[in-house]
Amino acid sequence: MKAGTMQRAILAVVLGAAVNVAGFAQGPDAMPKPEGEPVDATQNAPESATEEYTINGPDGRPRTLRRSRIIAPSGYRSHTLRGTFKMQWMYIVQRGRMVTFWGARILSLETDSPVWQLGVRPGDVLTRLDGVPLWRGMRRGRDREWDIPEMERHYGATEVRYIRQGQHIVRVGQMILDGGHWDDGSGLEPLAP
Repeated sequence: MKAGTMQRAILAVVLGAAVNVAGFAQGPDAMPKPEGEPVDATQNAPESATEEYTINGPDGRPRTLRRSRIIAPSGYRSHTLRGTFKMQWMYIVQRGRMVTFWGARILSLETDSPVWQLGVRPGDVLTRLDGVPLWRGMRRGRDREWDIPEMERHYGATEVRYIRQGQHIVRVGQMILDGGHWDDGSGLEPLAP
């Protein structure tokens, strides 16, 4: 075996071991690495796209028109909380400093969602259920959105940390979940509060 080939083989083994160690260190309960800059948790700016197209005006000269449209957001559909949520790397400002965290922005809630008990509305953010951060166990789904399995693991009286739009205050509330009405097929039992 040539020296260069041998060095590449050794390097591949060492890098492979490093990747395995890093993967093991991350584990299922490690916080996912943020992608990009955090978004302001207090602002719910819908994503939009601008389209340009050219038409001929009454005088026969081409005119460029612009049209903006709101992009319908996709997210994780929680059967327990009966709503759609989008995990985002966020920040709020507390005592003059920026605090970053993972939060689940409420995109929509069904009329019978237990989340309404908190007095929140779409655009507000949930951060924890019974003290457990919602990022725990989250993973990328087939649609490249974050799946949030922690939302399906609670039942009964559940403590919730949340942030309302326009406010940098983390609030604590309680909602009653009728856990067990839906089986996600994971085989996991709901966590006791």
